[in-house]
Amino acid sequence: MEIIDFDAFLAVELRVGKIVSTEMFSEEKNPAYILQVDFGPETGVKKSSAQIT
Repeated sequence: MEIIDFDAFLAVELRVGKIVSTEMFSEEKNPAYILQVDFGPETGVKKSSAQIT
């Protein structure tokens, strides 16, 4: 793992979102959830996945 300096850290954007829906995706070898995450009006709703079954 590469260690970054403070200026590179300041370039990282962290966001908090609200999960608005989930769907089971069991067709894969490792089942997962498909998530719809609302990041607010500026970014909107984005799709993600999580292997937290």
